[in-house]
Amino acid sequence: MKYYRQLTDGRIHQISALLKRGISVSEIAKTVCCRLSTLYQELKRGSKGSHYCPSEAQVFSINKMHISA
Repeated sequence: MKYYRQLTDGRIHQISALLKRGISVSEIAKTVCCRLSTLYQELKRGSKGSHYCPSEAQVFSINKMHISA
């Protein structure tokens, strides 16, 4: 059985800062110690247009938790 560990607020904001600095997605995944697929899911979840918005990702995550509970 696979378990999903949600990214913490700190890691989400770290991802945002690294993206703004132009760091590659693969390097960001190594830096925040997550799988590349997890990072791509996070970027998809938190995208607002062509930009990553950590607050949008957090709102989406909270709404999803309430729906599944």
